[in-house]
Amino acid sequence: MPEVEAFLHERFLASDPDGLLAMGTGVIDEPDRVDELAATGTPVLVLTGVNDEAFPPERQADMAKRLGAQFVEVPDAGHSPAVENPAATTPALIRFWHAH
Repeated sequence: MPEVEAFLHERFLASDPDGLLAMGTGVIDEPDRVDELAATGTPVLVLTGVNDEAFPPERQADMAKRLGAQFVEVPDAGHSPAVENPAATTPALIRFWHAH
């Protein structure tokens, strides 16, 4: 989606370099806390685009399994399914919210 790419490019260029570094460091250094979340008993939905290259769907499916959570793959979407395929993302979210 060219308009999304343009927005992301503009946002990246306007971002504070220290903020970008902190976010990157957080993604790399954050410990795995899936077991802690699972222990809370909070209902969880793991939803991903089938073409997510940032967090591969296989890893997200594993996380969902560890959480005992529902796992939904949104077709025709990558890392931002709500933007890339809202028509498929919205009903999945609504079903989850109504169930909980």
